[in-house]
Amino acid sequence: FPSMHVSMATLIALWLTRMHRRLAIPAVLMVLLTQAGSVHLGWHYAVDGYASIVLTYLIWRTVDQAASRQPVRRTAPPAGRAGRAASRPRCLR
Repeated sequence: FPSMHVSMATLIALWLTRMHRRLAIPAVLMVLLTQAGSVHLGWHYAVDGYASIVLTYLIWRTVDQAASRQPVRRTAPPAGRAGRAASRPRCLR
């Protein structure tokens, strides 16, 4: 039912919009061209692409909210010379 090509284009567009705002317009154009191409070539109905866009966005938001609730674990870097030596393989000490 949903088009994975449109879904992946949407996922890339969401990521690019978040990471590089200036690439948002080309990314959205990629989604629209992928959607139009999948319908024009007869691989999907238009509703398949629309469902892919909506479902991908909903999954993106759900994962984003779940990830923001997870505590971030930070480990202290090794202290001084002893920490660096201990992190090396035994043959290089």
